[in-house]
Amino acid sequence: MTHDIIGFIRVILPRYTETGQRQAMDAHNIKRVLQEGGKLANGTMADLVRIARPGTTVAVLHAMLLADPRHDRKRGGSRAAFWAALDAIEARGGNVLELYTGLRTDTREGRDKMTRAAIDALARGRHKTRQSDKRGRPAKHFTEAQWEKAQAAWESMKLKTWADVQEKLPRGMTVRDCWNKFGARTTNSEEA
Repeated sequence: MTHDIIGFIRVILPRYTETGQRQAMDAHNIKRVLQEGGKLANGTMADLVRIARPGTTVAVLHAMLLADPRHDRKRGGSRAAFWAALDAIEARGGNVLELYTGLRTDTREGRDKMTRAAIDALARGRHKTRQSDKRGRPAKHFTEAQWEKAQAAWESMKLKTWADVQEKLPRGMTVRDCWNKFGARTTNSEEA
């Protein structure tokens, strides 16, 4: 039973470049590398499956890179492609090592964690490249004084329209923020 490691690089620009993946392979001292896509392409997933033998470890930066992105428009999409690639490697007696997390498919816990994260990443259509990667709009944070000013404007009977209230709110705060915090506005016409 051999215990050789074969690296697999799938170039998906702009996020997963060959340079970044190759650096990860070099950092883990992986010399045999198959690359699909990019300038140094020298194989495909089918070639990798043919090479795999019992005891072979396939190293990838992220397990989700086993999925062929061209399968997005096919039934099951990239998640089905991921499962097909993983099943093909395991059917040949190989296992997968995810360099980013250090998880392996030769243990049940590692396989469960790795596949769950890969499927989630494929479902989202992206994958965090760093633990500190926080995407999306940053959360709004207001001081107590700003909330008091907003509440005064929100409850003011002098301000009849949403536009009037918006003008009096602190910078960055919206009438939706006030609605979520204070509830519905009451005006004289509603009380009568």
